[in-house]
Amino acid sequence: MFPERRTALVLSLALISCAEEGAEAPPVPSASRVAASLRPRVSFKGPVRWGSDLARALALPVDELCFELSQYDCLETHAIALGGVEPYTLGIDAPLPVLPVTAAIAADRVALEACRQRADLDLGAVAEPVLFTELRAGAPTRASLEAVSARLYRRVLSREGRPEELSELADFYEEVVAEATLHPERDWAVTACFALASSLESLFY
Repeated sequence: MFPERRTALVLSLALISCAEEGAEAPPVPSASRVAASLRPRVSFKGPVRWGSDLARALALPVDELCFELSQYDCLETHAIALGGVEPYTLGIDAPLPVLPVTAAIAADRVALEACRQRADLDLGAVAEPVLFTELRAGAPTRASLEAVSARLYRRVLSREGRPEELSELADFYEEVVAEATLHPERDWAVTACFALASSLESLFY
Protein backbone atom coordinates (compact mmCIF):
# COMPACT_ATOMS: atom_id res chain seq x y z
CA MET A 1 0.00 0.00 0.00
CA PHE A 2 1.21 3.51 -0.94
CA PRO A 3 4.66 2.31 -2.19
CA GLU A 4 5.69 5.88 -2.98
CA ARG A 5 5.53 6.70 0.73
CA ARG A 6 7.81 3.82 1.60
CA THR A 7 10.37 4.83 -1.05
CA ALA A 8 10.31 8.42 0.12
CA LEU A 9 10.74 7.31 3.73
CA VAL A 10 13.85 5.22 3.01
CA LEU A 11 15.45 7.99 0.96
CA SER A 12 14.62 10.66 3.51
CA LEU A 13 16.00 8.69 6.44
CA ALA A 14 19.21 8.04 4.55
CA LEU A 15 19.73 11.63 3.42
CA ILE A 16 18.20 13.84 6.12
CA SER A 17 21.44 14.18 8.09
CA CYS A 18 23.36 15.12 4.94
CA ALA A 19 21.22 18.19 4.17
CA GLU A 20 23.11 21.48 4.20
CA GLU A 21 22.24 23.81 7.03
CA GLY A 22 22.18 26.80 4.70
CA ALA A 23 20.01 25.31 1.98
CA GLU A 24 17.57 27.76 0.44
CA ALA A 25 13.83 27.19 0.57
CA PRO A 26 12.23 26.13 -2.72
CA PRO A 27 10.39 28.94 -4.51
CA VAL A 28 6.71 29.29 -3.67
CA PRO A 29 4.33 29.65 -6.66
CA SER A 30 2.91 33.15 -6.82
CA ALA A 31 -0.65 31.81 -6.75
CA SER A 32 -0.01 29.95 -3.50
CA ARG A 33 -0.90 31.44 -0.15
CA VAL A 34 1.55 29.18 1.68
CA ALA A 35 4.49 31.09 3.14
CA ALA A 36 8.03 29.90 2.51
CA SER A 37 9.55 28.08 5.46
CA LEU A 38 12.16 30.00 7.45
CA ARG A 39 13.87 26.69 8.20
CA PRO A 40 13.59 24.76 4.94
CA ARG A 41 14.25 21.26 6.16
CA VAL A 42 12.52 18.66 8.27
CA SER A 43 13.85 16.72 11.22
CA PHE A 44 13.35 13.07 12.10
CA LYS A 45 11.43 12.84 15.38
CA GLY A 46 13.50 10.01 16.82
CA PRO A 47 12.31 7.25 19.16
CA VAL A 48 11.28 9.41 22.12
CA ARG A 49 9.25 12.09 20.30
CA TRP A 50 7.75 9.71 17.72
CA GLY A 51 7.00 7.06 20.34
CA SER A 52 5.20 9.63 22.50
CA ASP A 53 3.18 10.90 19.55
CA LEU A 54 2.22 7.37 18.51
CA ALA A 55 1.27 6.37 22.04
CA ARG A 56 -0.94 9.45 22.39
CA ALA A 57 -2.60 8.84 19.01
CA LEU A 58 -3.39 5.19 19.76
CA ALA A 59 -4.08 5.62 23.49
CA LEU A 60 -1.45 3.02 24.42
CA PRO A 61 1.35 3.15 27.05
CA VAL A 62 4.50 4.32 25.30
CA ASP A 63 6.53 1.47 26.79
CA GLU A 64 4.04 -1.12 25.51
CA LEU A 65 3.76 -0.12 21.85
CA CYS A 66 5.88 -3.03 20.67
CA PHE A 67 8.01 -5.82 22.16
CA GLU A 68 10.79 -7.82 20.54
CA LEU A 69 10.78 -11.49 21.57
CA SER A 70 7.74 -10.58 23.72
CA GLN A 71 9.92 -8.88 26.34
CA TYR A 72 12.15 -6.08 24.98
CA ASP A 73 10.70 -2.63 24.32
CA CYS A 74 11.10 -2.02 20.57
CA LEU A 75 11.78 1.70 21.00
CA GLU A 76 14.67 0.92 23.34
CA THR A 77 15.93 -2.00 21.29
CA HIS A 78 16.01 0.07 18.09
CA ALA A 79 16.82 3.41 19.74
CA ILE A 80 20.13 3.91 17.90
CA ALA A 81 18.67 2.95 14.51
CA LEU A 82 15.85 5.43 15.12
CA GLY A 83 18.22 8.31 15.83
CA GLY A 84 18.35 8.02 19.59
CA VAL A 85 21.26 7.63 22.02
CA GLU A 86 22.36 5.11 24.65
CA PRO A 87 25.13 6.66 26.77
CA TYR A 88 24.96 4.39 29.80
CA THR A 89 25.57 0.93 28.32
CA LEU A 90 26.82 1.51 24.78
CA GLY A 91 28.50 4.87 25.34
CA ILE A 92 26.62 6.45 22.42
CA ASP A 93 25.78 9.97 23.59
CA ALA A 94 25.12 11.53 20.18
CA PRO A 95 22.87 10.36 17.34
CA LEU A 96 24.47 8.71 14.34
CA PRO A 97 25.48 11.31 11.71
CA VAL A 98 23.40 9.47 9.11
CA LEU A 99 20.49 7.23 10.00
CA PRO A 100 20.95 3.64 8.81
CA VAL A 101 18.67 2.00 6.26
CA THR A 102 17.35 -0.18 9.11
CA ALA A 103 15.66 2.90 10.57
CA ALA A 104 12.77 2.45 8.16
CA ILE A 105 12.45 -1.22 9.10
CA ALA A 106 12.47 -0.40 12.82
CA ALA A 107 9.83 2.31 12.37
CA ASP A 108 7.64 -0.08 10.41
CA ARG A 109 8.00 -2.70 13.13
CA VAL A 110 6.84 -0.37 15.89
CA ALA A 111 4.01 1.20 13.87
CA LEU A 112 2.61 -2.13 12.69
CA GLU A 113 2.60 -3.73 16.14
CA ALA A 114 1.11 -0.65 17.81
CA CYS A 115 -1.67 -0.46 15.20
CA ARG A 116 -2.36 -4.19 15.60
CA GLN A 117 -2.77 -3.73 19.34
CA ARG A 118 -5.18 -0.82 18.92
CA ALA A 119 -7.25 -2.69 16.33
CA ASP A 120 -7.49 -5.83 18.46
CA LEU A 121 -8.53 -3.79 21.49
CA ASP A 122 -11.13 -1.74 19.62
CA LEU A 123 -12.62 -4.73 17.83
CA GLY A 124 -12.53 -6.89 20.95
CA ALA A 125 -14.26 -6.55 24.27
CA VAL A 126 -13.02 -3.07 25.21
CA ALA A 127 -15.94 -0.91 26.34
CA GLU A 128 -14.84 2.35 24.68
CA PRO A 129 -13.08 1.96 21.31
CA VAL A 130 -10.60 4.70 20.44
CA LEU A 131 -10.30 4.51 16.65
CA PHE A 132 -12.41 1.79 15.10
CA THR A 133 -15.86 2.14 16.65
CA GLU A 134 -17.75 1.80 13.37
CA LEU A 135 -16.03 -1.47 12.47
CA ARG A 136 -17.50 -3.38 15.41
CA ALA A 137 -20.85 -3.75 13.65
CA GLY A 138 -19.50 -6.04 10.91
CA ALA A 139 -19.13 -5.20 7.23
CA PRO A 140 -18.62 -1.42 7.09
CA THR A 141 -20.36 1.05 4.81
CA ARG A 142 -18.54 3.66 2.76
CA ALA A 143 -19.59 6.29 5.27
CA SER A 144 -18.24 4.33 8.23
CA LEU A 145 -14.92 3.67 6.46
CA GLU A 146 -14.48 7.38 5.79
CA ALA A 147 -15.47 8.19 9.38
CA VAL A 148 -12.73 5.89 10.68
CA SER A 149 -10.28 7.32 8.12
CA ALA A 150 -11.05 10.87 9.29
CA ARG A 151 -10.47 9.86 12.91
CA LEU A 152 -7.15 8.24 11.98
CA TYR A 153 -5.95 11.46 10.35
CA ARG A 154 -7.01 13.55 13.33
CA ARG A 155 -5.36 11.34 15.92
CA VAL A 156 -2.25 10.07 14.10
CA LEU A 157 -1.35 13.14 12.03
CA SER A 158 -3.15 15.79 14.13
CA ARG A 159 -4.98 17.27 11.16
CA GLU A 160 -8.12 16.81 9.10
CA GLY A 161 -7.76 14.40 6.21
CA ARG A 162 -8.44 15.82 2.75
CA PRO A 163 -11.40 14.28 0.88
CA GLU A 164 -9.11 12.47 -1.55
CA GLU A 165 -7.07 11.05 1.33
CA LEU A 166 -10.15 9.73 3.10
CA SER A 167 -11.40 8.25 -0.17
CA GLU A 168 -8.06 6.55 -0.77
CA LEU A 169 -8.12 4.83 2.62
CA ALA A 170 -11.77 3.81 2.18
CA ASP A 171 -11.05 2.43 -1.31
CA PHE A 172 -8.30 0.25 0.17
CA TYR A 173 -10.93 -1.76 2.02
CA GLU A 174 -12.00 -3.35 -1.28
CA GLU A 175 -8.42 -4.47 -1.87
CA VAL A 176 -8.37 -6.11 1.55
CA VAL A 177 -11.67 -7.89 0.86
CA ALA A 178 -10.32 -9.09 -2.49
CA GLU A 179 -7.53 -10.89 -0.62
CA ALA A 180 -10.23 -13.10 0.95
CA THR A 181 -8.98 -12.60 4.49
CA LEU A 182 -11.00 -14.03 7.36
CA HIS A 183 -11.32 -10.69 9.13
CA PRO A 184 -11.19 -7.89 6.53
CA GLU A 185 -12.38 -5.24 9.00
CA ARG A 186 -9.48 -5.97 11.34
CA ASP A 187 -6.94 -6.25 8.52
CA TRP A 188 -8.08 -2.95 7.04
CA ALA A 189 -7.98 -1.26 10.44
CA VAL A 190 -4.39 -2.39 11.05
CA THR A 191 -3.08 -1.47 7.60
CA ALA A 192 -4.90 1.87 7.39
CA CYS A 193 -3.50 2.85 10.78
CA PHE A 194 -0.04 1.60 9.76
CA ALA A 195 -0.08 3.62 6.53
CA LEU A 196 -0.43 6.85 8.50
CA ALA A 197 1.70 5.93 11.52
CA SER A 198 4.68 5.03 9.29
CA SER A 199 4.28 7.97 6.88
CA LEU A 200 6.79 10.80 6.48
CA GLU A 201 4.29 13.17 8.05
CA SER A 202 4.19 11.05 11.19
CA LEU A 203 7.93 10.43 11.44
CA PHE A 204 9.20 13.94 10.68
CA TYR A 205 8.44 17.41 11.97
